[in-house]
Amino acid sequence: MKKIMALIALTSLLGIGCVTKTELSMSHDQNSDDEIEMVQRDYSKYDFSRPGFVTKVVDNRLWVFKEGDKEYDKFIKDGELAKHVTLPGAGPLKVTLKSPDRETIDEYLKAYGDLDDAKLDFSKIKIDKPGFVTKIVDGRVWVFKVGDKHLEQFEKDGELAKHVTLPGAGPEGITLKAPDKATIDEYLATK
Repeated sequence: MKKIMALIALTSLLGIGCVTKTELSMSHDQNSDDEIEMVQRDYSKYDFSRPGFVTKVVDNRLWVFKEGDKEYDKFIKDGELAKHVTLPGAGPLKVTLKSPDRETIDEYLKAYGDLDDAKLDFSKIKIDKPGFVTKIVDGRVWVFKVGDKHLEQFEKDGELAKHVTLPGAGPEGITLKAPDKATIDEYLATK
């Protein structure tokens, strides 16, 4: 009995059997360059749609249905289907896929193509902050202080010759660009 209790205590301490989808992200706190922060990706902010399919993120898992599938109506009405297929980490960006059948998942993955090519739906991400003007270009967010002379140059030329880029520093891991690092630091500090 003591061995069983010791084994239970050990597995609890080590977290064996508990798995969550996390990724490592380097913190951009200028005071601690080596700090590592654990973040969970929120898949509801991504556009996983493909022609011929209906997708819905529930509990951070991607449900996939063929357009016109009666199972989708049941799913919307009653929630999770009693009978379904789950493929952990098999979808775009390693999202867990769920569907009424394996055939639907296989067809969806074939139609999807490059699984690393999921696009953020910027309408679901809060990027606007008081005192700043933001512009989305090629999946990156340009940040300018209100009244910044660089904004005029950016709107005229579409790019700044001199700028700072911080990959993954923004909300949901968005790359941020700005005329200088101080602008990005102030932007990130603003609630």
